[in-house]
Amino acid sequence: MEATGALAAVTAAAPPRRTGRARLVVGYLAIAAILPYFTLKLFWIAGSTVGISTVSPLGAAVVRGGNVVTAAMEVVAIVIILAFTHSWGLRAPAWLVLAPTWVGIGLLAPFIFTGSVVAVAALTGSSAVGDGSLAPWVGPLVYGSFGAQAIGITASFVL
Repeated sequence: MEATGALAAVTAAAPPRRTGRARLVVGYLAIAAILPYFTLKLFWIAGSTVGISTVSPLGAAVVRGGNVVTAAMEVVAIVIILAFTHSWGLRAPAWLVLAPTWVGIGLLAPFIFTGSVVAVAALTGSSAVGDGSLAPWVGPLVYGSFGAQAIGITASFVL
């Protein structure tokens, strides 16, 4: 009887192992969807003007600060996806992972639909997208990335 009790104690202490390739593939695809937007943010933080057609009327410090905050949000998304797809994530407190997940999915979910609208508008040469301060390719890149992130984070959570 003691051996069974000891085995139960060891089993209870060790988190269950996560297996399955689908979870990992979906997680890494979600991270890949983050990279274009995150890379663009890193360029802008570094002072690059790639994708910028006109200078923002906001101060440079405000723009850089906004870029730093949104880049940090992308890092949080990557950590959350990794927590959902790797066994070490089972040891994280649920609130620490789920709270930013719910907020992130809530913020990103509308882009699943608007991303396709922006992509179609860009492909048809519509000037109805944005205020012209960014290059035409920036909107589809950002909106598409956000939509893919919403799908990827949700799928990683479900798996």
